[in-house]
Amino acid sequence: MTTSATQSISAKPNEVAFTRRELATFEGYAQNAAHNAVLAAYEKVRDSVTRAAIARKLGVSPSQVTRWLSSPGNYEMKTLGYLLGAMGYVPDIIPLEIADIAHGNNFVHEIADYPATSIAVSVSASTTTPNTHELALAV
Repeated sequence: MTTSATQSISAKPNEVAFTRRELATFEGYAQNAAHNAVLAAYEKVRDSVTRAAIARKLGVSPSQVTRWLSSPGNYEMKTLGYLLGAMGYVPDIIPLEIADIAHGNNFVHEIADYPATSIAVSVSASTTTPNTHELALAV
């Protein structure tokens, strides 16, 4: 029987250090969760907010916005905030216990162009104005 990375991490005693692979797993979950939140927000506004408009708001080129939307890179927290803000959202990061995530479930936003990986972090994006746009991505 094979053991998933999240199963082995959740079973690890508290005093045992994580391996580099396990730390990379956490990093990958966070990167994918952030990217999926951005994609989910973009999906909600794509008919009314163009990539060029997002680029103008952020003072970057439209090709930079396309790169940010195309793959789950290592967003800085400010980049995540900028992207979501340009679309009318703010990030809301909700931690999940590793033991509580569904093992073997993969989630990738339907407009993403990369292979599925499990996500152990829940990210919600919501507007600062209640009931204007509501978006929650909990995976």
